Amino acid sequence: MVENCVLTSPLKIWKYYASIEQVNHFNPYIASITSIFLLLEDRFIDSEITGFITWYIDRINSPDKYGLSGTVYDYIITCDGMEKSLEYYDSADGYAGLFLTLNYIYFLKTKDKLLMHKNLEKLKSLGYLIASLKNDKGLTISSPENHTNYLMNNVEAYGGLVSLFKILQILKQEDYRYYYEHAVEMKRNILDKFYDYEEGNFFWAIKEGKKFKMNKMNIYPDVFAQMFPLMYGLLSNLPVVREQTIDIMTHHLNPLKLPKEQYFFYRVIFKMERIFCFS
Repeated sequence: MVENCVLTSPLKIWKYYASIEQVNHFNPYIASITSIFLLLEDRFIDSEITGFITWYIDRINSPDKYGLSGTVYDYIITCDGMEKSLEYYDSADGYAGLFLTLNYIYFLKTKDKLLMHKNLEKLKSLGYLIASLKNDKGLTISSPENHTNYLMNNVEAYGGLVSLFKILQILKQEDYRYYYEHAVEMKRNILDKFYDYEEGNFFWAIKEGKKFKMNKMNIYPDVFAQMFPLMYGLLSNLPVVREQTIDIMTHHLNPLKLPKEQYFFYRVIFKMERIFCFS
């Protein structure tokens, strides 16, 4: 780490993922999974998680360059505390879904309702963003520039909707049902559109009607994507598919060879599954 560096809120999370440099390409999605990992491993400092959540909330676009509200860009953050938006994000659905999941898990660990009350309207905007990104097949697109339906992103978007309606129920908000209905529909569509009955695994993407089969020799995204339906509880009532998925992970994923952000996901699979198991 650079000496005499000013660790602003995002960099206080980023330090668990990467060495802090003079100039840092800060990815909010990676920061979200890092925060979830810290929470579920009971290695978190409350002020660091709340600091990042607040930072993210304050940078939600309304709208962004595509006219979408609820997105967040990647940033360049320097050691003297300067920030510059890159006006870019890898996926609108994945970023929003994972951040909503972070907020729900934060509540489960801390029981802090005040933060959710404070950020309620912004959190709803992320749920509405996910709903607005669904195409005529009921699956989310990655962004206005990329209409591909990715398995990982769709499952994360589903998890975000579940997290949001759970938060709204906790806060006794009557409009939770809107997001609940979208979550139920997404669960049905993910299992219907992405599962490859011939191979006994999941297509990792769908683009213009073409479904991309899993190649066991291609760890990312093909094999790595398989664990997401398991992680988000989609297979809790499908024991055969669940065992097939665990078998794929056991034989084809070596956690010690995964990049750090993928390793964070791997470490929390079953803890996340217990949170999201609902029918």
